[in-house]
Amino acid sequence: MGVAAFVLGIISIIFSCIPACNYFFIIPALIGLILGIVDIISKIKNKGKKGIGIAGMILSLLALIIIVGETILLVILGISFDNGNVNNWTEDLEKNNSYIEYNI
Repeated sequence: MGVAAFVLGIISIIFSCIPACNYFFIIPALIGLILGIVDIISKIKNKGKKGIGIAGMILSLLALIIIVGETILLVILGISFDNGNVNNWTEDLEKNNSYIEYNI
């Protein structure tokens, strides 16, 4: 189970950095987190090595944090650009460009 958690953690963390794909890798990250926790608990009871389980759990947790962070960031950016001020923003950009061209 530790190896499965580690592999799922690696895959999830790689694809969590791609904004369009990260939503599809919430489930593998959650499965990797659960498998890592189960592996650690079973290794504690059997007095085995817990390294791979811990690494898989940490990678899966980091992937979940990245996915949630990107989602929150995209929602905040979407709200800030979508509250009716898009036209004003483009007008301000055009004014700034003409000001820069005039002063250069």
